[in-house]
Amino acid sequence: MTTQNESLAPLERPRKRAGRQEKNSIRSRLTWSVVIPWIVVVILWAVSCAAFASEAIYTQMVATSVRQMSLPAMSALEEVKKERLLTFEVVDQRGVDQAGLLDQQRKTDQAIDAMNRAAAGLIDSAPEEIQRSLTDLTAYFDRMDGIRTRVAAGQISNDEVSDFYDGLFDSATKLADVQAKLTLDPETRQGAIAATDLLRAADMFARETSLVGTALDTGQLPADQHRRLSRYIDAYRSTVEQNVSSMHPVVRTRYEKLVASPAWQQLTGVEDRFVGSGGFTSGDDAPVQLDEWRRLSDEVGTELSGLVVAQADEVSAEAVDRGSDALWTVLWGSLAALVVALVSFIYARRVYRSVVDEALLTRLQGLRTESLVMANKLPEVVRRLRDGEAVDVKGEMAALEHFGNDEVGQVAQAIQLFQRQAMDAAVGETRARQGARVVFVGMAHRIQRLLRQMHGTIDQLEKNEESSAQLAKLFELDNS
Repeated sequence: MTTQNESLAPLERPRKRAGRQEKNSIRSRLTWSVVIPWIVVVILWAVSCAAFASEAIYTQMVATSVRQMSLPAMSALEEVKKERLLTFEVVDQRGVDQAGLLDQQRKTDQAIDAMNRAAAGLIDSAPEEIQRSLTDLTAYFDRMDGIRTRVAAGQISNDEVSDFYDGLFDSATKLADVQAKLTLDPETRQGAIAATDLLRAADMFARETSLVGTALDTGQLPADQHRRLSRYIDAYRSTVEQNVSSMHPVVRTRYEKLVASPAWQQLTGVEDRFVGSGGFTSGDDAPVQLDEWRRLSDEVGTELSGLVVAQADEVSAEAVDRGSDALWTVLWGSLAALVVALVSFIYARRVYRSVVDEALLTRLQGLRTESLVMANKLPEVVRRLRDGEAVDVKGEMAALEHFGNDEVGQVAQAIQLFQRQAMDAAVGETRARQGARVVFVGMAHRIQRLLRQMHGTIDQLEKNEESSAQLAKLFELDNS
């Protein structure tokens, strides 16, 4: 008789082969189907946090560099403005005492050195555009000694001085413009652009001041210089007015005080007279005296420079705070997202274990065990039937479990139905064989009875037969 262990052995060999391909099991496939999305989520979380953090760090770095550079740079440019005015006086009035210019040159050098020291620690980490613009500005500072030497020797013209300083301030304005455009935060960028425009307006006013000072020194304002002066006046006024809405509240308050001041009112009146004069060829026709012009231009120019410094300082300070806030927001947001992801992962893992381990794999293993038991019970039922024992098919199948109504339960029902039909077929076949055997045995018994009766009749005929020929035939029939 085939034992249960022997019958289980052939069925367990495929399972061992499947064990060598564990990666293809249902558990591994379902595990990877859950793990892979979470790996993608973690990667997206890391990339998003890095992107937002890098943006916040970059914004803070730019704002910090601007803040560290703004005051030294503005101070240096302010000293350069003063040197430019004194340089024009020396060039326009040959033989004038240069002691004031030499003293201002020393102050300018000190301010430039302070700016270079502030830039030394920032230039290497600055973007390439800022490095190029700063290199251009440094090139103008390097040329300044040559310009000074020519001024001291009286070997330079007013136009050459004007071109040099105009180029220097154009380069400085370009540097400020590049810094403003590299700012990522829109609000900070708008404020930085306003600071750059104010710097440009202050430069236009400084050019106007130099041009008017030259005209008053020489006692004439030709038509070409008058047109240039009109452009300077229109440029700085319109630039300042266009950026009022973008000024920091503190700066806007200072600007409103400046516009309401007597110096501003007197200066704009003088400028209007210059524009309306169409130029002059005699110092007596000038709209203002040189000393009065210097007083008004110094007061207004100093306040305009103060607006530039205040705007850059306030905007950069807010940008640094905004960058820090953004960095903390990214940090807390990423931690919150990580906590949510971990909680979701733990919940999903619990659901996975509940569904896969408890609901799916446990029932599949139970179905496998039950199927193996029924597969090994069928030969035993057939043996019992052959031995003539009575077999209750319904009783044998009554121990089958119920595996639910989902897909696993439907598969279990199909397998159980197949097993029930197989057992019914085995029972029916065994009973059919037993019925055939009974029929054949009955037929054999009937034939034996007929043969015994026939032998008795032949014996009776042999006793009563007198003919030797007939008797011989009866003997032959009896022996066959």
